Amino acid sequence: MDEKRLKALDELSKLDQELGFDDMEWPATREVDGFRLVCTSMACPEQYDVFHGERKVGYLRLRHGRFRADCPDAHQETVYSSNTKGDGGFAEEERDTEIGNALKKIKEWMERNPT
Repeated sequence: MDEKRLKALDELSKLDQELGFDDMEWPATREVDGFRLVCTSMACPEQYDVFHGERKVGYLRLRHGRFRADCPDAHQETVYSSNTKGDGGFAEEERDTEIGNALKKIKEWMERNPT
């Protein structure tokens, strides 16, 4: 299911770029502390799927000023939550700190839940 979703997002991104609506590669992916974060929505909510290797280990979501990290996917075990300045997306100064805090909790969850 995750591969299907990523492929669909990639196809939409290519179409947006062809039509001149979007100058960014989609989905936006970044590497942080050995994790691959795939941004599946940039705002309202800002959300990410979190992978360690090929294993999906987390889901990050910020909506209405409430940020949470669930493991291994949405609506499962919430391992981190906080209130943020940003409402549907992070304020620039808080993104790295909040995502870093969430990834620490995901690492702890992984230690308790090995493959």
